Amino acid sequence: MKECCKKGDVKPQSKLKIWATRIIWGIVILLVITIATIQMFNY
Repeated sequence: MKECCKKGDVKPQSKLKIWATRIIWGIVILLVITIATIQMFNY
């Protein structure tokens, strides 16, 4: 019983963590690209 409950609780949390990490990485990559392009245009 405990194992089933743990698995059920872990699955949604892991999915949320995966989506959160993906969103954070996407924002970081976009920021890096924008900063790089601005520096390229400035120089």
